[in-house]
Amino acid sequence: MKEHFAKEIIIHCQINHKNVVRLLGYCSEENALMMITEYISGGSLREVLGCKDYPISLDQRLGIALDCGKTLSNMHSSMCPPTIHGDFKPGNILLDDNFGAKLYDFGISRMFSKDSTQYTVNVIGSIGYLDPLFAKTGCIDPKSDVYSFGVVLVELVTRKKAYENGSMGLIETFFQAVRKGTKAREMFDADIAQSSNIKVLDKIVNLAAECLRMEMSKRPRMEDVAERLRMLIKARCQKGQEKTAGHWTLWGKQDNTTQSERISSSNSTVFFNLNSLGIFSRNAHTNFKRNGGPVVQNVKGLYIFTKSELRKITNNNSEFLLVGSFGKVCKGTLPENTAVAVMSSVKVTEALKEQFIEQIEIQTHMMHVNILNLIGCCLEVDV
Repeated sequence: MKEHFAKEIIIHCQINHKNVVRLLGYCSEENALMMITEYISGGSLREVLGCKDYPISLDQRLGIALDCGKTLSNMHSSMCPPTIHGDFKPGNILLDDNFGAKLYDFGISRMFSKDSTQYTVNVIGSIGYLDPLFAKTGCIDPKSDVYSFGVVLVELVTRKKAYENGSMGLIETFFQAVRKGTKAREMFDADIAQSSNIKVLDKIVNLAAECLRMEMSKRPRMEDVAERLRMLIKARCQKGQEKTAGHWTLWGKQDNTTQSERISSSNSTVFFNLNSLGIFSRNAHTNFKRNGGPVVQNVKGLYIFTKSELRKITNNNSEFLLVGSFGKVCKGTLPENTAVAVMSSVKVTEALKEQFIEQIEIQTHMMHVNILNLIGCCLEVDV
């Protein structure tokens, strides 16, 4: 469990991207493994889609899809080594106040080789989003993320859940409607089913159907999916339609700061404040080494918290946010009111430690605007 935990942190740090939730630090002390990330105020896409009274336009939905598509494309094609998210679903897509999307939860992410076919007997994922071919064969392929992306596209246009009350009927119903031609239009969310949107919605349906193909080789690559979404947004902008979520332009969100400036400005304040808290003190050297400390302590920009410090940051875990694949998530506040999210395991096992190490390893490779950034972690666990 500890090795898995450390791997997750390393992976999270490697995905350094503006659409990835930023990892601030970690803690491993007294029967709890914890990761500390930036706090994203808008909640998850799952929550937004599940609240029928919460308006969300087609352009905002397209923007969310493009954010996620570009991020997954970056993970599949630009990272070294390339990485599969493995658990892409609305619950792992967090939204800011402008509906900008950030990916979260790299607990079951996997690095893969482009030069050889890899298999695993450890097939895990979320019901309703897990690629049936991966579940059947154990073949590790980035197009399993493409399948999951197709499921989320269907949810975006229908505002229905892929898995609910033990039923996975949404995708089956979707394919039945697609086979009947325009029947898929009957599934569209009424809030976006205006006549001016129908052609775009039809194109999204076609793209989702391609992503959900059972022949993996016939599924598009994520970079092709992202490009097609970008072209849809571009066409809508050229026709004088409203802008998409936040400050979308034809090419993406407006951001006049460079990536290095964003990283520098966000980390410098955190670094100063955490130093003033004595955040780098080591109160449990034995546990630190046992829980993967030597693997993660040299990761640049990653902070190692003690559990006592996290108690202060979270006010004794007083504000619960959600439950992820790794454990529960609570809101915390650093000095100068910097909001963070603290993810901690409920029960520490050897398997969870391995997952922790793997997630750290993956996230240290990630630098992307649509991935929740890892800020730090804690390794002082006495188990």
